[in-house]
Amino acid sequence: MVMTRSICLAMTAALLAGGGAVAEETSTLTPIEELAVNYDVNMGGLTLGEGRLRANFTDAAYDTRITIRTSGLAEWLFESRYENTSRGTRIGEGILPHEYNSDFRGRRQSDYQIVRIGYNDTTPYLIASDPSYGHRLERFPVTEEQRQNSYDPLNAAMHLVSGMSFSEEAPCGDRIRVFDGRRRYDIVMEHVGYRDIRVRGGEVWNGETLVCQLNYEEVAGFKPQPEDDELPRPPMTAFIAELDEGYFVPVRVRAPTPIGSLIMVATFMRVRDVTPEPVGAEAAEASDTTAAAPIN
Repeated sequence: MVMTRSICLAMTAALLAGGGAVAEETSTLTPIEELAVNYDVNMGGLTLGEGRLRANFTDAAYDTRITIRTSGLAEWLFESRYENTSRGTRIGEGILPHEYNSDFRGRRQSDYQIVRIGYNDTTPYLIASDPSYGHRLERFPVTEEQRQNSYDPLNAAMHLVSGMSFSEEAPCGDRIRVFDGRRRYDIVMEHVGYRDIRVRGGEVWNGETLVCQLNYEEVAGFKPQPEDDELPRPPMTAFIAELDEGYFVPVRVRAPTPIGSLIMVATFMRVRDVTPEPVGAEAAEASDTTAAAPIN
């Protein structure tokens, strides 16, 4: 479970780097039917996991899903699956989250954790957790003030993928307040530079990427550690591609762990644009050809 949660943290935190590029003040995000990205996660050349990101952005709303499961050696050692979903409202170039759902399943029937978070204006509150967090919330509390203006992990990712909180002075953004239902932490972004990279021989991406470091800072809800053990977590490094539609997607991520670096690489990426409804003569012509047109 520990390794799977490390993979999940690497993927969700990596997505927090999206959207942090220098852009014009009037930048407009194109509504899209689907943004689809697949990832492989490995360590030392050994495959540990696979991830799938699926997101939809209309003029008025958005919804997204990240699914992560173990594979390769990790599948044999500790089979598990982790799924996050979120949805909310589009407000200009920003978002207003409505809800977040997290579902972790391990190999054993008793090895699971389900979390549901809803929002009261801009403040998340815990709807339910199964098994209940119970006494852990009392022993290591997170105050309402600390939860204010924070996001769950996936809505935080969409916060930046949709282009919020970035500027010419801070190309990778600055600080995102995150609340996962039990813990409050900050993801602090630092701009490193730009680099041309090829992903999967250029099939997934071939060109310039924004390079960002992601630092993880604990705020509340964590068990206190002895001072001797309080070592700073090394930052993750994300290489982020700018898509023509105005979205920003990590195509390669390096996440140091105590036993080695997790490497997450995009293996597939596709944007399916929204097709406008035909009108007038175009509608009539479309109706004559619909039966012969395959849907991919």
